[in-house]
Amino acid sequence: MTTVKKLRNRLSALAKASLPPEMLVPELSIELHRAIGTDPLFSLPYVLVSDPAREAPHEFRVLRGSESNTDEIRALLQMGIWPAPSTIPSLHRLITERWSRTVFAAPLWGEGCNEEGPWTPLWRERNIRQGYYVIAFAPSGRVVATLISRGPDAPPFARAEIALGEEATRLIGRAIDRQPDHALPCDTLVDEVPVAFGVECRIASIGMYGQELLRDIGGGGPGARQIGHERVEKAARNYWDGIVVETMTRRAQTANLTPDSTVEGAGFRQGYLQLSLLGPARSAKILPLEQSAYGAFDISVIATYDGGEGHVQALGTLRRRVPRMLALIRGLVETDVPGREIELAVRLCAATTLNETASAMGITTASAKTLMARLSARFDAHGRERLLDAIVALGCSVRR
Repeated sequence: MTTVKKLRNRLSALAKASLPPEMLVPELSIELHRAIGTDPLFSLPYVLVSDPAREAPHEFRVLRGSESNTDEIRALLQMGIWPAPSTIPSLHRLITERWSRTVFAAPLWGEGCNEEGPWTPLWRERNIRQGYYVIAFAPSGRVVATLISRGPDAPPFARAEIALGEEATRLIGRAIDRQPDHALPCDTLVDEVPVAFGVECRIASIGMYGQELLRDIGGGGPGARQIGHERVEKAARNYWDGIVVETMTRRAQTANLTPDSTVEGAGFRQGYLQLSLLGPARSAKILPLEQSAYGAFDISVIATYDGGEGHVQALGTLRRRVPRMLALIRGLVETDVPGREIELAVRLCAATTLNETASAMGITTASAKTLMARLSARFDAHGRERLLDAIVALGCSVRR
């Protein structure tokens, strides 16, 4: 297992990335998750942000985590139910009773847990039994909760693993308040999810992780998924009305087809005829959706013929782009790289020269070259740009 010192060095280096908290804090939490060595079959940690002085417990924002689970947590909190036994205290108790501890680990049900409650089905049905709860308090009053879990057959979290969480809380608490020195362009594609639209361009189906993308488009808070849902459907309707219907109507008139030859008309049920009228509308159209601290979102939409339904429909690909720096951070989190090498890569990705990087790190240029050589060997990529490209490529390949 990772030592406290090694985790501290890696987290400190990762935290130097000029990224908004919504991007950086989940990566710091995932670094803690990897250091603890939880079961790889279980999901990455849930990362939630709350401002207890200004909002109710259920009004937290999600920085990462499955929507199905966070929905249930939100619903329980709205009913005044803390989704864990008393051995894992609520945020309200931590604040009002002034607890000094910030990391808690305990069974959520079964052996070792003497309480049953409304939270039990939530965790039992998901095969989550060992809960690990990390609370980081920011100077602004905001609070970050990182939820890590293990399955029924996994051992309880050990004291050494609790110590890793205690170390992480200090850096996460500072990171949630810190804003980047300057905004980096969202130029790196990390997520693509297929979307199919039905009648009136309503979302008929969406691929895996699509609900989380919709939530992030909407800002991560209560009702965010619905906001994202509405924005995507509005974009699809604009595409349909402004391109598909207009193109087909104009071409139908040019071809002297009957007035009933419209998108919905019975005379247009032959797919080859409909598609022949689409012309330019058959080319994918990229429509911007939102740009925020969660990334830049757009949807690529195209018209196609649905043979099963017998009509033209819209299909799309929902996409998220993030700064190249975030992809680099993800690649570094996925590897067992020492903190100094992480810092070197982060500074080089920020476009500083090797001499400037060495000066900022307080080392000689020769030492910086040595660190770069070690990093190059790890990724089997030589030369500054090839090395950074290799780390970024790894980061783009992992699912967050």
